[in-house]
This record gives sequence, C-alpha cells and structure tokens, in this order.
Amino acid sequence: MLKGMRYSFYAFVLWAVTLRAHAQSPDTSIKLEPVGPSTIKELTDTVLRYLWQVAIPVLTIMVIWGGYQILTAGDDSSKVTKGKETVKWAVVGAGIILIAQGMVYVVGQLFGLSESEIDALGN
Repeated sequence: MLKGMRYSFYAFVLWAVTLRAHAQSPDTSIKLEPVGPSTIKELTDTVLRYLWQVAIPVLTIMVIWGGYQILTAGDDSSKVTKGKETVKWAVVGAGIILIAQGMVYVVGQLFGLSESEIDALGN
C-alpha cells in the first residue's frame, strides 16, 4: 500500500510541476543583464518563494497522511503517536520556512543596517 501511495505522490508532484510550467507565460523580451537576482534580498526572496511553492503541497500531504495514520490506528497507540509526530514535524517544517523569511532582516538589524541598506545588499 505504501508503495502505491509513494507512486501516487510522485505522480502528483510531477503533475504540479508540469502545471506550474504551463501556467507561466514565456518571456519573449531580451535581457541584457546577467541571469538571476542582483541583490541578496532578491536572491532570498526568490529562494523562499519557490520553497513555499514546494512546501505548501508537501505540508498539506503530510498533515493528511498524519491524520490518516491517526484515523486508521485503531487501538494501536504507537500508530497514533506516529501520526501525531508526522503532523507535528510537518508544522515545524512550515514554521522553519516562516522564520527563514524574516532572517535577512534580523541579521541586517544585528549588523546595524537600516531596511533600505538591507534591500541594497549585493549591489
């Protein structure tokens, strides 16, 4: 059963990536600047944006899977504990990503930089 669910998960991820690729319109303009972000803030924003796009479906699947484990546990308390752990670590992972979004500003503030200076890092 787990093998079939794993293949279903892989199929879902492949479908989601394909859907995302088709949803974006092709950029036909010619860019003369280097590829990629020009500041550290743009880089972290780009990485975190894509991280969220992956994390939200994974978080949803993990919470559903943990709930399924709890619901099908019956009298087996170890399976209930395993399901609770699955949900707990999914939420902890989402919390880590949320905290990461503010780390650029926290580190900048530790070095005494203003928000405009943090935005200009890497120029």
